[in-house]
Amino acid sequence: MFSYMSVMRWLKFDANGGKVSVIQSVKRCLLNLKNFSGRASRADFLIFVSFNVVVRYIMDTISVTFNPDYLVSLLWFDWLFMLIALTMSICLLAVGVRRLHDVNRSAWWLLLGFTIVGLLWLCYWAVKPGDDDANRFGDRPTNDSF
Repeated sequence: MFSYMSVMRWLKFDANGGKVSVIQSVKRCLLNLKNFSGRASRADFLIFVSFNVVVRYIMDTISVTFNPDYLVSLLWFDWLFMLIALTMSICLLAVGVRRLHDVNRSAWWLLLGFTIVGLLWLCYWAVKPGDDDANRFGDRPTNDSF
């Protein structure tokens, strides 16, 4: 059985014995909103995807709780949540592109996500270790924690 603390410990240990902070990883992804070049580590990608899922779940829960007729009317915070979701989606796209660059794949491979088999390949590349050396997209990320 997984506990919250065991998952957090698992996310913090680096392959080199160092630590990767969840907050630093999310901050790094949010600050690189417009950066579609370079490489992103597995830790950055997986932590940001998890953060994205949690934030969207919280926003949806708040929207449904305070506005049961969600499909009929939109309140002011729904517009705010849509803006946050759009920003998070752009960040997720950017970190996804950089993650594919880490495994030496072009961003065009994201189009595979429109097929079932393609989603499986993208999931595989998301957890696959990146290239050890520099590749055509840049140097190896220093914060690969898995």
